[in-house]
Amino acid sequence: MQTIEEKLQQYLAVHDMLKRGFPWEYALARQFGALWLTGEDQSPTVEGLKAMRDVIRRETSVFSNFRGLNELMLAMLLYREPNGVERFHCMKDVYAQLKANGFWGGTYLPMAALTIARGMEQQPLSTLIARMRDFYEGMKARHAFLTSQDDYVYAAMLAASPVPTASGLEEMEAFYHELHAAGIPKGNGLQSLTHVMVLGEESHFTKQSKVDRLNRHLTERGYRLRDYHTAFLGVVALLTDQPEALADEAIELECRLKAVRGFGSFSLDKKTRFVLAAYLLISQQMESFHQNVGRTALANSVQAILLAQQMAMTAAIVGASASASASSGGA
Repeated sequence: MQTIEEKLQQYLAVHDMLKRGFPWEYALARQFGALWLTGEDQSPTVEGLKAMRDVIRRETSVFSNFRGLNELMLAMLLYREPNGVERFHCMKDVYAQLKANGFWGGTYLPMAALTIARGMEQQPLSTLIARMRDFYEGMKARHAFLTSQDDYVYAAMLAASPVPTASGLEEMEAFYHELHAAGIPKGNGLQSLTHVMVLGEESHFTKQSKVDRLNRHLTERGYRLRDYHTAFLGVVALLTDQPEALADEAIELECRLKAVRGFGSFSLDKKTRFVLAAYLLISQQMESFHQNVGRTALANSVQAILLAQQMAMTAAIVGASASASASSGGA
């Protein structure tokens, strides 16, 4: 198993490869994409990634929602698949079925389609789409002004999980009110956090307590995770009984990352750097989980959570940046 130092150096090497190979792409997509490609047995190549991107370009129109931000992200995710081209074809079919069932096309639906396509290994497509719709409509019924297309990825993630729809929605709502009472502001960030927390296998009280402890600890250390970062509180809390210790390790690694060109204060805020650093630590722990037969299920669950949360957060940040640029340009 790699040490954290080896994983950090591999991550930086993959990021440098992406920066040289895709210089005009969104920086954040490269930074998170490098996480997805770190730890693979075979090192990724620019040529391999471009070949996967070319498949997406050949089989979609220039105005397709598979293009733009999604294009490189999908190419990186599909590159990891044993049969990436076949998965892409399946994903396109799922995307069409989701649209036929009332989901709106947009930045988030291709990522939701990929999540559902992966879930077809365990459940029929019709079941997954029905569960995704039930989760999404349940979210909308409880939080009409918060629930929108940015929740598609989470609804797909929950649909592909073993979480029962009715009890899952009830538990999410309970988390929402309990964590708000504990000091996390109401809004999209808190709602996304509840989507992650319901996947944990521990008791409701244990999960709520760990997230509350972690939130207080990070706030005291100057890392107050809010908005699109909030859901990561749940990711860290689900993984360990001592989330504060993992957070402290991630803060140390974040400080090291800040000194690397392309990751400093002019490129990233420290909370996003913290998320990147924490993911590296989490992925290292997951490698040990995979070597322990008794913890393989947990490792798979955390991996699914990480992918969904990263895709949703990346799209949210880029969307916010694009809106800010447009507003500034029009002033």
